[in-house]
Amino acid sequence: MVLGFISLYFDLSSFSMTLLVIVQIEVVKFFILLQKPFRLNHDSTFYGLALGTGIGAMLVFVYSYAAALAFLEEGTLLDLSTVLFVFLISYNYTLVNASTGAIIGYGSYKGDFWIYLVKGVVVNGVHGLMMTTVWSFQFGLTGSFAVLIVGAVYCTVLIFYIYNEVLLPSIPDELKKHLEKD
Repeated sequence: MVLGFISLYFDLSSFSMTLLVIVQIEVVKFFILLQKPFRLNHDSTFYGLALGTGIGAMLVFVYSYAAALAFLEEGTLLDLSTVLFVFLISYNYTLVNASTGAIIGYGSYKGDFWIYLVKGVVVNGVHGLMMTTVWSFQFGLTGSFAVLIVGAVYCTVLIFYIYNEVLLPSIPDELKKHLEKD
C-alpha cells in the first residue's frame, strides 16, 4: 500500500517516473524473495506469484481510486466507462505484477537473482510504457481504453507464458512423477 500511495506522487504520465516506480516495486519483490526461506526453493516461484498478485491488488486499489477521481471531476463517476476503465486497470496491474513476481521467484529458485530481477523490470517496463499513455490521456478516453485493451492482451499472453514456461518448470520432477501416479 505504501508503494502504491507513494507512486501517486510521481507523474505516471512520464515514462521515466513510471520506470522509477516499477523499479521500486520489483526491488521490493526481489528483496522479499531473496530471503533465506525462499532462496533456491522451488516454491519461491509460487510465493512470488502470490506476492506479485498481492502487490498488484494494492496498486489496483490506489490506481482505481486515482482513475475514479479523474472521472469524478468530469461528473461521470458511475457510468459504464468508469467501471470498464477500473476493471481494465485492475486486470492489467494484477496480472503484470503476478507475472513479475513469478519471474523473480523463479530467479530465486534457480539462483539467478539479478538476471530475473532485470527480466521482471523489463516485462513490467513494457507494460509501464503502455500505461504512461493511459495516465497522460494523450490519446483521449478512447485511446486510453484502446491502450488498456492492448495491455490486457499483453498481460493475458504473459500469464499464459508464466504458467507454461515458469510455473510448470518450477515443479520438481519427482513431484511431477508422484502426481502422475495418483
